[in-house]
Amino acid sequence: FEMICLINKTKPSEIVQMRKAQELEAFATLIDHAEPWQIATLEALADDVNQKDAKERPAADLLFHRKLIEFAGNSIMTATTSALSFVFLSNVSENLRRLNEEQRLITQSCHTNIVKALKDHDMEVGINAIMLHYDIVKNNLPE
Repeated sequence: FEMICLINKTKPSEIVQMRKAQELEAFATLIDHAEPWQIATLEALADDVNQKDAKERPAADLLFHRKLIEFAGNSIMTATTSALSFVFLSNVSENLRRLNEEQRLITQSCHTNIVKALKDHDMEVGINAIMLHYDIVKNNLPE
């Protein structure tokens, strides 16, 4: 209950900041420890985001990010993400609605680049993809 009350007072920019921090940490953890099946799952989820229509895209997008965090194996990050999934889904839906087509395509390519970076063990590409993704989202938040 306290968590829900806190979230109701949270600014969208704070949600984005938390999600970015979690994903940077998750990616850093996975870079040398991701199992082939985890990478394949993330790759399929990234493809799914790219193929979904506007109505189904937010849930697919959220699932990609949830799995990235889950696969890192940090139980508190996974629990937090799971507990806040309804807030995140609302946040993702609103964020995607605000993006123009070019920005949407760039954020979608970020998912693909995150997976490629995991495959290639390329920390710089992965971090840049996560940063770019959340910079675009942050820059489109309501004032």
